Amino acid sequence: MITFKYIIRHYKSFLIALIILTLSVLSTDEIAPRSITSIPYADKVVHFLLYTGLSLILFIEFNKSFLSLFPGLVIPLLISILYGGLIEIVQMFIPYRSADIIDFLFDIGGTLMGMALFFLWRKIRY
Repeated sequence: MITFKYIIRHYKSFLIALIILTLSVLSTDEIAPRSITSIPYADKVVHFLLYTGLSLILFIEFNKSFLSLFPGLVIPLLISILYGGLIEIVQMFIPYRSADIIDFLFDIGGTLMGMALFFLWRKIRY
């Protein structure tokens, strides 16, 4: 069960997830000026970076919670990938947004980059 104490302890990942959700339901015109949205593949870079940040924070937070490395890797990986998929499904029902499998693949790529950065952080730190 998610309690207030749990949310406070993992506030960084909840904050990033909220930012991703907010950006995912707003119109592109509300988020960024035309000069940025006209850059080819800018949205893919944003997907990649947001999910890199989300998964990196999830990996760090969950590995503080678990003594074993296995649940500390599987749980954040699943959360990040499932969240990306869920956001794409939600966008199918928003009139000015659309679901895109390529966006989801960039979400997964960002998640894997976050995991790689976590291993690098862990190697440097320990």
